[in-house]
Amino acid sequence: MEAAVRKRRFSSPGTRDNTLLRPAGAFTTLTVSGELRGCVGFIEPADSLVETVARSAAKAALEDHRFLPVTEAELDSIRIELSVLSGRLPVRSQDDIVIGRDGLVLETPSARGLLLPQVASSNGWDVPTFIANLFRKCGLPVSSIDAPGISVFRFTAEVFSETGAPGESGSSRHDVPS
Repeated sequence: MEAAVRKRRFSSPGTRDNTLLRPAGAFTTLTVSGELRGCVGFIEPADSLVETVARSAAKAALEDHRFLPVTEAELDSIRIELSVLSGRLPVRSQDDIVIGRDGLVLETPSARGLLLPQVASSNGWDVPTFIANLFRKCGLPVSSIDAPGISVFRFTAEVFSETGAPGESGSSRHDVPS
């Protein structure tokens, strides 16, 4: 993120850790004082986790269309949260969805959207509200998840977030409950 904002070249750290080298989907969420500042990621595991995180962090800082690009002056106040996604499982009914465990992906021939597992629990949503907000995020009228042309999938996420005040080093890791 810092390299992208400062317009510097990012060099991926050399690693032999197979976990970091395996293909994985991931999202980077940026916040300032607890408020969303950017969130971009990749659902499909196309690149190594290291590359996916680097790309999502740069895009969250500079290309989230909901926000102006992050500036160098903001870097010290940005908090970073990474969500490493599991594989997707089809949702057959609302009973398949567990708040706090599952994130959701909705796909139609013309739209696709995702809400991370922590979104529902941090907003106090129940399952119907989670689903309704997923439809809204896709720009679709709220409908049933089993309506024709609609596919809904669930996934879990391993979440890593910074701790401490902005500017302090350190991190913590927590799994979204499964």
